[in-house]
Amino acid sequence: MFDSRKIGDKIGGLYEVREVLGGPGRSGMGEVYLCFYRWHQACYVLKTYQQRYGIFRAFRNAFHNEAQLWMRLGAHPHIVRAFWVHRLDGRIYIVMEHVPRDAQGRRTLSDHFREGAPLSLEKSLLWGIQFCRGMEHATDNGLSVHRDIKPDNLMIAPDGTLKITDLGLAKALDVDDATGGGVLGTLPWMAPEQFEGTDRCTIQSDVYSFGVVLYQMASGRLPFATEASTLASARDAFQRLHCTVPEPPIESPLYPVIHKCLSKAVPERYSNFSELREDLESLWRGHTGEPIPAAQVTPPLKTAREVNQQGVAMKHLGLPAEALVYHDEAINLDATFSNAWNDRGVALWDLERHTEALQCFEQAMTLDPTFVHPYCNKGYLLLEQDRCDEALLCFEVATQIDEEFPNAWSGKGHCLLRLRQWLDAAACFDHVLRINDHDCHAWFYKGVALLEQARETAVGNEYLTEAASCAEKAVDIDPFFTGAYALLSEIRRMTHNDTSNN
Repeated sequence: MFDSRKIGDKIGGLYEVREVLGGPGRSGMGEVYLCFYRWHQACYVLKTYQQRYGIFRAFRNAFHNEAQLWMRLGAHPHIVRAFWVHRLDGRIYIVMEHVPRDAQGRRTLSDHFREGAPLSLEKSLLWGIQFCRGMEHATDNGLSVHRDIKPDNLMIAPDGTLKITDLGLAKALDVDDATGGGVLGTLPWMAPEQFEGTDRCTIQSDVYSFGVVLYQMASGRLPFATEASTLASARDAFQRLHCTVPEPPIESPLYPVIHKCLSKAVPERYSNFSELREDLESLWRGHTGEPIPAAQVTPPLKTAREVNQQGVAMKHLGLPAEALVYHDEAINLDATFSNAWNDRGVALWDLERHTEALQCFEQAMTLDPTFVHPYCNKGYLLLEQDRCDEALLCFEVATQIDEEFPNAWSGKGHCLLRLRQWLDAAACFDHVLRINDHDCHAWFYKGVALLEQARETAVGNEYLTEAASCAEKAVDIDPFFTGAYALLSEIRRMTHNDTSNN
């Protein structure tokens, strides 16, 4: 029921898994995949929660809200970009920037600690300054506290730029697996107050956690360690160490800064990352004799594709009016860019400006007759208006353009359901499932088609049995799919009636 993905799987029929970056036993309550998205001819990282933890509505809502907060941070050179949020195969996924490995195969700061040796002072200061700049941007734009700062959540790009990831997600991914006690964080990097509960965490808790990271940079080891054999005993040991035991002093120009970060008393720490950055910059000047590294500036959006992608992000934040502004700007930059016309149509559809939306889809089709998305979008909008025959033509063309695009077959299946062509509809949803057998809605609607066929035939039991199997599969994939439970209940009622009549 709670299966993870493997290399070669397609998430939502759209994102092909190239590498499994995190999952059960590797990343708390999350799953992380490197995926190839063929429509952009680019790789993205997709992050979601493990399905077994998604049984709690509050958990799912928290994940979605924190993901949206991360998206709102936009582009920054020291933050991993979260582009949009997708609901795929019954789960919510964050689609993020892919930070590739360097020539030595390293991707995170943890990878740079593998040898157990300290980092150079210059590198430690540079990455410390970059980290502070990223956190300043995040806190200036709505992030109250990260809660899980550690080397695994600090990406190092091949050009040596540090980027912070998982902003805010510790709150959503309540990592009981990592702490053993219903608190948020990862034990070796947790501030003393984090052991008392999430309501005690502030930005100064993050300062403490980054102090632990700075200690690792300067010494090549953690300030506190335990040989505890169980998670519960490790939690107790780390709580005692973080709350009562001073960190072992180290010979490093960084140590005074580290010592202030690691103060047990919250008011004695740096109050924010701007203060911390100022001391790191002072050390940089004294150590290198060079000017402070210039803050990297996020380049302005230049191309129609970049501007249009920002509009897509606004759409996924539920802001269609703002999305429309970006799509219009993209069209002004390149009036032949079919994606912008298609996405402009989606924004207009969300704003219930249906006539204009249809015109945009038609313009996208004119500009690129092989672009499948506007055919599907036009088909779904026509279907919403009960114009089934016209919609069916759109989906017919879409399936001819791209036989591997699940939305085209799904749309055609919905048209055939409206036209009461039950077995043809079921065959369309079979096409979807051949592309992506994790599509709970395809299983559901195939079950609906078979149920309706059973109502109209004398040999209904055969169809009812298969319909029940489809409904059970939908529930297995998404335990929160209430429609699938209702379908299963109706199938069982009909099966009982058939048995009674016989």
